[in-house]
Amino acid sequence: MENSESGKGQSANPRRQKRRAEYRKNIRRQTERARRNMRYSMFLVAVFVVIFSVRIVQLLYGLSITDHRKYTEMAANTHTERYPVYSTRGNILAADGTELAISTYTYTVGLTPGVFGPSKSSNLTQAEVEEEFCRILELDVLQFRKDLLEYKDRAYIQVRRSISGELNDELTKFLTESSVSGVRRDANQARYYPQGELGSQIIGFANVRDDNLAGVTGIESYYNSELAGQAGYVYREVDNYYGQPLPGSSSADVPSTPGSTLGLTMQPDLQRLVQSMVEELSISLGARNGAQVIVMNPDTGAVLAMSNENNYDLNNPTAAPHNIAPEDWDPNNNKEQQDYMTGTVWTSRAIRYPHEIGSIIKPFVLSSALDEGVIDKDTLLSDEPIYISGWDYAISSYDGVNRGMLTPAESIWDSRNPPFVRLAQMMGITTFYDYIQALGLRDKTGLDLPNETIGLFHQNPQEIDMAVTAFGEQVTITPMQIANDYAMLANGGMLMQPYLVQKYYDAEGNVVKETAPQQIRRVISEQSAAEVRDMMIGVGRYGTGSRAYVPGLEAGYKTGTSSRAVDGSETDNSFTVSAVILLPADDPKYVIYVSAYDVAGRLGRGTQVMAREIADFLADRDNLPVQYKAFDYNYIYRDRFPDSVIGLDREEASLQVMDASFWPVQADTLKAGATVQSQYPTAGQNIGYNGKIWLSDQAGALPEKRVILPDFTGLTVEEALREARRLNLNLSFDGANRAGVCTSMTVIDADLAGGDAPGANVREYTLVNLRYDGDDAPGPQVDDSMVPGYSNGLGWNYVP
Repeated sequence: MENSESGKGQSANPRRQKRRAEYRKNIRRQTERARRNMRYSMFLVAVFVVIFSVRIVQLLYGLSITDHRKYTEMAANTHTERYPVYSTRGNILAADGTELAISTYTYTVGLTPGVFGPSKSSNLTQAEVEEEFCRILELDVLQFRKDLLEYKDRAYIQVRRSISGELNDELTKFLTESSVSGVRRDANQARYYPQGELGSQIIGFANVRDDNLAGVTGIESYYNSELAGQAGYVYREVDNYYGQPLPGSSSADVPSTPGSTLGLTMQPDLQRLVQSMVEELSISLGARNGAQVIVMNPDTGAVLAMSNENNYDLNNPTAAPHNIAPEDWDPNNNKEQQDYMTGTVWTSRAIRYPHEIGSIIKPFVLSSALDEGVIDKDTLLSDEPIYISGWDYAISSYDGVNRGMLTPAESIWDSRNPPFVRLAQMMGITTFYDYIQALGLRDKTGLDLPNETIGLFHQNPQEIDMAVTAFGEQVTITPMQIANDYAMLANGGMLMQPYLVQKYYDAEGNVVKETAPQQIRRVISEQSAAEVRDMMIGVGRYGTGSRAYVPGLEAGYKTGTSSRAVDGSETDNSFTVSAVILLPADDPKYVIYVSAYDVAGRLGRGTQVMAREIADFLADRDNLPVQYKAFDYNYIYRDRFPDSVIGLDREEASLQVMDASFWPVQADTLKAGATVQSQYPTAGQNIGYNGKIWLSDQAGALPEKRVILPDFTGLTVEEALREARRLNLNLSFDGANRAGVCTSMTVIDADLAGGDAPGANVREYTLVNLRYDGDDAPGPQVDDSMVPGYSNGLGWNYVP
């Protein structure tokens, strides 16, 4: 039996062992699966913990740093009142640091009627306090006392909306010394413009909006966010009933960020000169739509001065413009005047009002043709009138004369139209308008002022469109567009981004950002640009720009005239006249652009004279190197005898003075429409090329301001001219030793001048004749500055 049982156990053991092996295998498999699941679960938990931790950190960072202001406001608003803390608006500075716009404060004055009056320690009576209070604030005493009685139960009444800091100081002194109670003063942000009208169309102005300053026009508007900074807030715990701050309660503050101070490219001395002259130019030429001046640095694109005649007091921008009598000015009740104020007075014409530019466009047509290789500087071009389909008559020049075959230089000197139409035809419509596009004449310049516009250009041009565009008709261009293109020509063919803001300063006065010159694209090659600038010298010497000529500086010149019919006329009766100077031509430091819009006749000489005056100023100020040639000496020594303008009205007299190549200076009493009764120097005197003539409406009047007469002997011509311009004296020249030094001097009309010897106290604009005798440095009489067959500097007229 024992053996039998043993046999059964042995025979069953393999199956049990197999089952046990499979069981153990399953156990191990399940254990491994459980371990894998456990590891995966732990990995997921770890990932979740990491993600959750990162998110928590992000939220905490947002709560404490990124969105601190937001959540502070949300939390505080549940039981607090928010009080804004406005940032300090940044200042605006000129290129030399002169303050143009600064932030200041005015004060609102109010009082509690039942409390207002002297305290027990005061030595004044109630009546005396009321009288002195009203005197300081310029209030009517009787009305003030009536208001005190009428509103005696009120907690607060406003007395004056805005008083200056100086007036507030005076009021504070009175209230303190006289122990007056019941008065409250609240500070308000204000904007002050220390230079008044200077740069008004550039700077613009800011007004208070929602208790904070905001730009309305100009730089103030364009850079409002940079100037304004970021407002802050103060939160105060308030009671639940009245919503009033609780005494001794805690507060939560969000600090404000001061605005940036901006440094402009505008040069104050140049801007003052430009503004003083452009208004006179507009009045003298009778320009219905005013005048415009732009001076630029061609290498950088910086605008150094810019103005039209409608400058206004930035501290009182709604005051009557210069050309409207104050008693006739009421823009609040006159929609037409309001539109004129906002659309003309407050607006920069340089970027807002396109116009036909006339022959000012020709240097770009010429440079394009040179760049394309369709001509070279020796190619002859026909001046014969040309017929184009779609034009009712032959296209000719201003004088209707055919001057035959001309070089490109001769064509531009006298601004002939047919040669430039032929240049456009040689290039073809596609190529011609590719250059128009490259010049940026279909685009905004991007100057940093608000509301820039562009002119009208043909979108699907035909041959006649190209032909008239070649001499600047039937298309409109803004002054800024054309000035920027002349800057391109001046710098060697690179179109630059024009700009007005040069530097950004923080609250401590540190420069934190500076505008770098930005190249837009190359339009023409340096060689083509240089060749055209060299040809433009002759426009001043031999051509249409003779009154803009600046001796010794070899500048490039161009003039332009466009015309249109106005007031129902069937023929063109209104002209826009322009003058450009690139100073000097070989390496221009300045682009000077002057234009007057809608004058009654072809009166372009005034724009030339003004451009020359600006060039003289810059040459003297910057001490630009001067090199006189025979043409220059001949030009300076030429006799010039201005006519009498006595008996003419101010506008006609000024026009005739400009037409004779002089600049008119108005006495303070000579108003628009007044009759000129005296001029100085007197008519019939020989006055130098850049003379100034003083005009007055008082018979026998003479300039009141006097200067010390210098000793001109021993000075060269160029040295004498600079000294005379500095002192506002007129010079004429005699003698054969033109390149030598002055040997003697004579004051013309010495009795009127007030003296005749060096050191005498003579009147401004006195005429002094200088003689250059001797043989130490004769001549020069002839040099390569003169082109055979053309003017040698002794006469105005073009000689074919």
